[in-house]
Formats: sequence, structure tokens, C-alpha cells
Amino acid sequence: MDELYANRESVTCSEILNSGARLSAREDFVQRTLSSLHGIWSKLNYIRQLRGCGSNYEHWGLKHVHGEESASRAIADVHTELYIELLRTPLPQLMKELESGTEGSDESGRDLAQTLKEQQQKIVPQNLCGGAPEHLDFVLTSISLLTAAGVDLQEGRDQSVVTN
Repeated sequence: MDELYANRESVTCSEILNSGARLSAREDFVQRTLSSLHGIWSKLNYIRQLRGCGSNYEHWGLKHVHGEESASRAIADVHTELYIELLRTPLPQLMKELESGTEGSDESGRDLAQTLKEQQQKIVPQNLCGGAPEHLDFVLTSISLLTAAGVDLQEGRDQSVVTN
């Protein structure tokens, strides 16, 4: 039997390759998932899609690696942070991010704003951390109305009016 293994080369085990520090569930979610999304709108929209009934979030990979409770808690924490960030961001910046956040997508900024307005209850996190749902309603209503009217806050003019 030793003759069979005498001429074989050794192979490095995967444990050696993966010996680095393991990411926490939150770090894993932010670095490996959310980092591929551009802007606060696309990130909140993605988290909205992960949210099930109540306060649970479903992310298969994160749950598989970190466990259901840890994964859900990590997503909930990031959700709260993004919610507060959205409420603190000026409308002109949110308008700009709305368009850049839908680049490469079949969905327009206007469609995304409308979807988020309709699914508002899934955008409000369990832990409000001082943010008011009424403030979110104001932001989403304002963005929806401005995009529906064709207003570009960056340029300061109505996009539905064509000038020569």
C-alpha cells in the first residue's frame, strides 16, 4: 500500500488557506453582499426583499454560515443604519443616488421610488433608533412626486420641459 503513495505530492489543505480571521455576520453582509450594490436606495430595496413577515430577514448564505439568529440580527442592524442614513440625507442627494442606484437595472429611478413607497412598511426597521416613520413617509412621498413630475434637483429644473 505504501508503494501507491510513495510518488505522490502533498496537497495543501483548505484549512490552511482559510486560516484568516473569520468575518462577523454583519461584516460578511456588508462586505460581501451590500458592497456590490450602489447607493442607499438599492441597498434598502435589497434589504426590503430579504425581509419576511415581522422582523425576520432571510439570507440563505449568511444563515448557512453564521446561523439564522445571527444573520437576521446582522441584517436588522445594517437595516437600521441605512434607514437613519436615508433620513439624514438631503433630498437633492437622494434624487441623484436614485438614478445612479438603478444603473444596470431594468428598473428606472421613478419605478424604484414607487416600489419603495408602496412597500414602505418593509423599509421601516424594527429598531427605529430615533428615526420617525412619518419622516420616511415624507421622504418617499417627496421623491415619488418629484420623479413623477420629472424634476431634476441636481439641475434645478423640470426635465419635462424641453428647451432649445
